[in-house]
Amino acid sequence: MGLTEPQYSMAFTLASTYTVDVVTSAGSWTATVAAGTYYMDGSGTSDFLADLETALDANDPTGTWTVSLGTLPTGLGGTVILSRAAGGNTITSMTMKTGDGRTIGNDDDVISSGDFSVNTSSLSTWRSPYQARYIWRPRELLTRSEHKPRRTVARSRSVTGRVLIDGYASGWHDRPILIEPVQGALVYQWMADSSTFVAVISGMTAGDTNIALEAFWLDLMAQSGATGSPPTVREAVDYTDTTTYTNIWLSDGDWMENMQTALEEISPNPVLYRVNFQAQTVVS
Repeated sequence: MGLTEPQYSMAFTLASTYTVDVVTSAGSWTATVAAGTYYMDGSGTSDFLADLETALDANDPTGTWTVSLGTLPTGLGGTVILSRAAGGNTITSMTMKTGDGRTIGNDDDVISSGDFSVNTSSLSTWRSPYQARYIWRPRELLTRSEHKPRRTVARSRSVTGRVLIDGYASGWHDRPILIEPVQGALVYQWMADSSTFVAVISGMTAGDTNIALEAFWLDLMAQSGATGSPPTVREAVDYTDTTTYTNIWLSDGDWMENMQTALEEISPNPVLYRVNFQAQTVVS
């Protein structure tokens, strides 16, 4: 496997309908995404952003929408991009009535007209100030991510004393993952809040509530608690191709109890970390 920059996207559950109220210069309308389990990876499969695009398209009387995940290898990578073409009017506001703006990388639940970089009758474009929630992009090379098959052997002993192998079982493969060096602002929230640590990451905005591994880990714990088991995580080894991914579990016991067990500081200035996950590949 060549060295690439990966993306990790966890399954998350919408307990209720995600509702967006849209007000334009010509009137208002509402788009909804049904409750269910989604990913925020831009893959098109169980993809929240794809369903949001469909909902906006279906309910807008005049415009055509595109909803995508930024792929730039900077702080802008992983942001949500909303684009509306040929609307014939301008957008006054978009309000997340149920479900929060943080899900799509906004700093509150309202996108106002001034938040759009372009807002005309022919085109409206908005890019989230923060990264989308439920994904982690280390913005560094994936040094190792490999299958190590684990099999359980069932044996029995016959009345003559002969040992028989009754079968094999394998529900997962061990998958050690190593990523280095990762900037501190992409690991810990307090560093993501600090302009000092953020300054070394092109395009990143201080205060991003989704970008750090710590935010991803907290959501992973929350989703695990809600369902009683760790959520499936999609590992796309190349963030520019999120349609190609491997389903994994980041469910190592030590990591689940203490995020720091996966981290090793390898440089104090700038602050850099080695991230070493003990993951498992989900085997169907």
